[in-house]
Amino acid sequence: MIQINKLGTLFSKKCVTILFLSIAHHACASDYLTSVTGSPFAVGTGVSSAVYSPDSKWVAANNPGNTAISMYSVDQTTGAIIFLRDTTGINQPSYLSFSPVLSGNYYLSAISRDPLEVHAYSVDAQTGQLTPIGDPASSPTGDNPAGLSYSPNGQWLAVSNYDDNSISIYDVNSSTGVLTQASFSPITPEGLSSPEGNAYSPDSRFFAVSNVTSSNFSIYSVNASTGNLTFLFSSPTLTIPSSGDILCLDIAYSPDGKWLAACGFVSGPDTGAAFVYSVDQTTGAVIPVSGFPFSTGNAPYFLQYSPDSSHLVVTNNDDNTVSAFSVNGATGVLTQVTDSAFATGGEPFGVDYSPNNDWLAVANLLNTISVYKVAPTPTPPATSRDFVYFLQQKYGPLL
Repeated sequence: MIQINKLGTLFSKKCVTILFLSIAHHACASDYLTSVTGSPFAVGTGVSSAVYSPDSKWVAANNPGNTAISMYSVDQTTGAIIFLRDTTGINQPSYLSFSPVLSGNYYLSAISRDPLEVHAYSVDAQTGQLTPIGDPASSPTGDNPAGLSYSPNGQWLAVSNYDDNSISIYDVNSSTGVLTQASFSPITPEGLSSPEGNAYSPDSRFFAVSNVTSSNFSIYSVNASTGNLTFLFSSPTLTIPSSGDILCLDIAYSPDGKWLAACGFVSGPDTGAAFVYSVDQTTGAVIPVSGFPFSTGNAPYFLQYSPDSSHLVVTNNDDNTVSAFSVNGATGVLTQVTDSAFATGGEPFGVDYSPNNDWLAVANLLNTISVYKVAPTPTPPATSRDFVYFLQQKYGPLL
């Protein structure tokens, strides 16, 4: 039974609040992330990256212990991942990234730590089989490659090189997926200071890099013809009040292009936070949203927005948890969802949503992958009458 007071506020056991004057609503679901049966799944040694394919059918994970990339199929009903095979021939694999769909196909790129290279693979969409592509099937990076991402338009792959403050840019052949290092690459533009996480904006016009040692991030414009980067600005130092400057470890644009988020922690106490900005999609400029920074768990390493931009998740390495936040679509402000943070396996690191927004995978350094069912985002009823009817059907007569 639901009670409504004269101000139009509705209270229910499902934490649904409604203000009829504005016909707005807010759902506080306690089950945004639900661990799937069998999770965390035992995988190869030292897994740090687990990523979904563009069709959400496969998960690729690095397997340094077997000098391989491990492929898993995704049970589309339960979300469980099932081991398929290891593709060997890559030493000390670390970060992985799937390309967008290009000419009906998609590809996988992976960083090798020894030697310092990026490898490219075609992916059989029916079997998940990886096949090295290119002659050779790898290209050199800079020193200590620490992050990679494809541009959403599929034209380029970028790799952050931590030790020599550079970015390697590769042209992507849209028909074959073969990587060719750009003639100007690697580049050492202004603003880099131990670059690690990187991300292209959804329209591929801007490129963001997290700087670990300078505790900030830098934004670049992307040349639409060549993929070369031009420095625009670096953010002020990212600081957690009463704790100190953070090690800025990762950065991500929301898929709708409205928000940019960075995360990191203060070395020593490992106090962590997420920093969120609104994005001017014309100029690339960013403005902090109200209330930031937003507290996470300890030692947050990676973050990602959901495919519908409604949520943000952050892995907390010290706490063995993943924090989940709802995103206010108008302001970008984060609100931690009920029951967050959610337990992971040991030492969570990389995190990835399936593109269909059904599943979330967390790579745990202590040899497991945690998989969660993602609760669907509620769709607001179109009118107040629809809203009342919806509530009556769900909860019974309104008094």
